[in-house]
Amino acid sequence: MPVQKLSISLPPALVAELDARGDERSGTLARHMERYLAILDASHRRLADLLSDAEIGLVLDTLNGTRFADTISIQLVHAEVAYAISMDRLDRKWKVDGPALVKKLRALSYADSAALVDAVERWWNRSAAGEVPKPGEALRPKPKRAK
Repeated sequence: MPVQKLSISLPPALVAELDARGDERSGTLARHMERYLAILDASHRRLADLLSDAEIGLVLDTLNGTRFADTISIQLVHAEVAYAISMDRLDRKWKVDGPALVKKLRALSYADSAALVDAVERWWNRSAAGEVPKPGEALRPKPKRAK
């Protein structure tokens, strides 16, 4: 299988975790990235069934410009949405049941929360690149990755 050589930098703790999982870093990292992306894909499908396009729009609106730089903040999306609803009345703007949405977000597993953040980041990256994606496109299946 053709591969693309890259130079990456990782913190020492991640290098140690990588080394604990295999003796060949490149293959181990690729294998684990494939697993992670498969987890995200499965979670995106669950989230697409759980959240309406308007609810996704509210989440996207709330998280515009939010940087998820650590693993803890992913678990606080529900709190960010609750705050945006209380301060900016985004539930009215998007015509959704705000408390019901916050309840759904609070009940997400960590994997589903990470997938939601991934979808938000990808959607805003597309928007920043000049695309005009609809909110509902954030969780739609992506084309299959080349192997």
